[in-house]
Amino acid sequence: MVDTVSINEKDIVKEFNGYLKDKKPLSRAEPAKLIHFAQCIGGEFSDNDLKSTQIRRFYNVIKDCETKEKIRLDEGQDKKISEETMAELLFLKPYLTYVCKKNTNNKSIEKLSAILDLLLCKEMLETLDDIKYLVHFYGAIIAYHKKTDIV
Repeated sequence: MVDTVSINEKDIVKEFNGYLKDKKPLSRAEPAKLIHFAQCIGGEFSDNDLKSTQIRRFYNVIKDCETKEKIRLDEGQDKKISEETMAELLFLKPYLTYVCKKNTNNKSIEKLSAILDLLLCKEMLETLDDIKYLVHFYGAIIAYHKKTDIV
């Protein structure tokens, strides 16, 4: 299990990056550890006034990509993510950069961008299973953000 104290005292992005180094593609990651990281990340974001709508913008694109890949797989297509879907996911990176520059005083958006930057690459996302892990992980961040946002 991931130690909560060590993550909270250190930079979450560095801790997450260290964890992901040998977890490529994403579906090799342990769900329990991803959930724990999502809890730490979501909680930190809520403490820094990151709005749910800012987080959800990216979730919707990722979820749409998952749906497209499910349809492709149902049609008997290759299990690897299509070039079109991969391009959609990769094009989130420039948008994240834009959002960061637009909100220069919001460190939470910068951390969210850095975390997504670690995940939105061909090494992490190879198949539909990897996109499903991304959807679940990102959904957990939203859930923990909302949970700690309400308290």
